[in-house]
This record gives sequence, structure tokens and C-alpha cells, in this order.
Amino acid sequence: MELRHGRTPTQQRAQVRVERVLHATGTLLGEVGYAKTTTNRIAERAQVHVPSVYQYFANKDALVAELWDRHVGQLMGLLEAMIAAHPDTPIAETSRLYVRAVLQLHAAQPSLLAQLYNEAPRLSGVRQLRDEAVALLVPYLYRHRAEIGVDDLEVAAFVLAAAVEGVARQAVRPGAPPIERLEDELCNLVNAYLQVS
Repeated sequence: MELRHGRTPTQQRAQVRVERVLHATGTLLGEVGYAKTTTNRIAERAQVHVPSVYQYFANKDALVAELWDRHVGQLMGLLEAMIAAHPDTPIAETSRLYVRAVLQLHAAQPSLLAQLYNEAPRLSGVRQLRDEAVALLVPYLYRHRAEIGVDDLEVAAFVLAAAVEGVARQAVRPGAPPIERLEDELCNLVNAYLQVS
């Protein structure tokens, strides 16, 4: 495990401590929000001393950045796995599998993800969800060019990544439609935009 924001934990005991601190941060963000999540509260929830938090993370924003980077990693792992497992499956089928997985991931922790989507974009050096998704989608779309009615596949990849991210981001907000309905509509949007044959 390598952390960008502090000392890298090398011993298993230190790695466990870091995971407890991150788990406590995520739990508090979801429960009380960013403003009320302090390093003191994080340390108390993680059952560690405050200096142990600062040993690996410079401040609260470093913790949020780490949680965001892991969230992006999860999403990119889903997309990569989907593309690898279904390289020749029609886009309409693959897109449904991916959209469903993304929405379910967001539905599992809506309060935390709402906080991360609010706070992470203002932090410097965090992983860029849309850029990473576009990099994976472009070669996939070229592979399926015969199924697609749009011409500019680089722009198409950007639009798709932004659309899925945008809906997923809104899906974690109070009052959002159920994810089953969002899944159908988002798949309709993807297929209609790509003019899937």
C-alpha cells in the first residue's frame, strides 16, 4: 500500500491502523459531513492517537483525497473488468452491466459518496474520474465501431464518461429516483447517443 499523502505504512500493524483511520473518516463523512469531520473525531473513532493520523496523512483533506482516489480506483476496476470480460459482447449489453455495477456501488454508500463528490474536486492531485474513464473507453469504442452511429469516438468517450459520472453523482443525493429506474434510463441514453445498431 502506497499513500500519496504521508509516510507509507510498511508493517502489517501500520497498514491495519491506516485502514482503520480511513474507515473512520468515511463513516464520519457519511454521518456528520465534511465540516464536522475532524482529525480528532477520526482518531477517536479509529481508536488511535491523533499523531497516528498525522503520521500518514497531512490533514483531513489528505484523507478525503485518499478515499476519493480509492473510489475512482473501484470504478475504473469495474470498467476495466467489464471490458476485459466482454470484449466482443454488444455495447448495449456491456453498457447495462457497467451502469448497473456503478449505480449499485453508489447506492451502497450514498452519504459518503455525496460528501466525496462535493469535496474531492477542489483538492489538487486527486485522480480524475472522467479522464481515466475516457482513456479506457476510447479503445473499447474503436473495437465496436461497427455498432456505433457517431463519428468522433474520442468525444463520444468523453460524453459517455461524463453522463455516467453525472447520473451516478446525482443518484447519491436525497430524493433521487430508485437505481433500477435510473439504470434503464441511463442505458437508454447511452444507446440512443451512440446510435447503437
